[in-house]
Parts: sequence; structure tokens; C-alpha cells
Amino acid sequence: MNELFLTIIAALLATNGYFVKQIFDRLAIIKEDVADMKPKVSVLWADTRPKVDFLWSDIKTKVDLLWTDKYAPARSPRQLNERGSAIFKESGIKEIVDGRKLKLLEIVKSKNLRNPYDAEQFIVQLMSELPSRYPELVDTLKDGAFRTGVDINTVLFIGSIYLRDLIFPELGFGVNG
Repeated sequence: MNELFLTIIAALLATNGYFVKQIFDRLAIIKEDVADMKPKVSVLWADTRPKVDFLWSDIKTKVDLLWTDKYAPARSPRQLNERGSAIFKESGIKEIVDGRKLKLLEIVKSKNLRNPYDAEQFIVQLMSELPSRYPELVDTLKDGAFRTGVDINTVLFIGSIYLRDLIFPELGFGVNG
């Protein structure tokens, strides 16, 4: 009985050894194939990378437009809709902008922007940078975002519409375009 048992174990070990050897042989072949393919794939990716980046930029622009239209529909100039106005009132962004109006106006004036479009775009960018310029505001912005059920970027965008309307006359632009 022991001899039969030992024979079965020996047969199983031999079979397992055979299959393990087959796996290692195939892995060696795959390794060689991948090493051959890797430079070719890198070249392909390098050739398509600018196209992918361009497409991503285009998609990002369209998504940004959809996002901003949700709170301030695209008309010239953008105005807050009912949801945007509610967020403006409840988020505390008005107080933040009012408290920094002079400094923000100074930054916008320093850019010497020549038309309302560029000025509005810069104001939106400036407001999006508010947390990095004034880190002490982050908690207040988070509280306002939480109270209104939106993210900080939405609160800042809504604040940019308010800042634009507040300082456009001082920049020599009309609020109505």
C-alpha cells in the first residue's frame, strides 16, 4: 500500500513539474515578445499623445461650459439663474469677495485687460485661484459649499460673476456687455 501511495505522489510531482516547466517556457517566450513590442508601442503612443491631449482639451472645455451653464446660463454677459442666486446668498461668497474687493480689483487692473471678454475670463481664473492665494479662506469656502450642496469650484465660479459685476464699471466696462 505504501508503494502505491509513493508511486501516486511521484507521478503527481512529475506531472506538476512538467506543467511548471511548460509555464516557465511560455513566460520566457512572452517576455521576449513584450521586449520586442515595447519600443514600437512607445513610438505609437508618442505619435498620438498630442492628438489625445488636444481632444481632452476640447472635451474639458465643453464640460466646463455645461457646468457653468447650470448656474449662470451663457448669455452675454452671464447672469446667475435661480439656483446660482440661491448659492450666492447661502454660501458666504459675497462676504469673501466684498472683503477682498480692492485687492482683487488691483490684481485685475494690473493685467491691463482691453476687453470685457478677457477681463471676465481672468476674473473667473482669479477666483478659482482664491484658495491658493488666501489659504485661510479654504474652511469658509468648504462650509459655504457644504451648506449649499455644491463644490468649492461652483461657489468660486458664482463669486466670479459677482466680482465681475462689482468691478467692471471700475475697469471701464459695462455690466451689460
